[in-house]
Amino acid sequence: MTTIALFHSALGLRPGVLEFAARLRAAGHAVYPIDSFDGETFDDLDQGTAKRDALGIPELIRRAQQAVDGLPADTVYAGFSMGCGAAEFLPQPARGHAERC
Repeated sequence: MTTIALFHSALGLRPGVLEFAARLRAAGHAVYPIDSFDGETFDDLDQGTAKRDALGIPELIRRAQQAVDGLPADTVYAGFSMGCGAAEFLPQPARGHAERC
């Protein structure tokens, strides 16, 4: 079993991301979908990127770090589109983390 932190795109934590998380769980993994947008989702990319820009990258990274605090050292970080930024930033290779985008 692998522990996976899963980050969403600029459209937010939409059903497709949650369905993907469910498929990973069905395969035996512990999956943590991370909601960086406080439950907001968007159908329009311009609205999603406006939300991203309003929060700012430092805040998004802070939220991501807070969300994964306490996960095992060998957690795999994965992300869709915008979520790849967090998946690439958070891993600490010395602790055995891995990322997938």
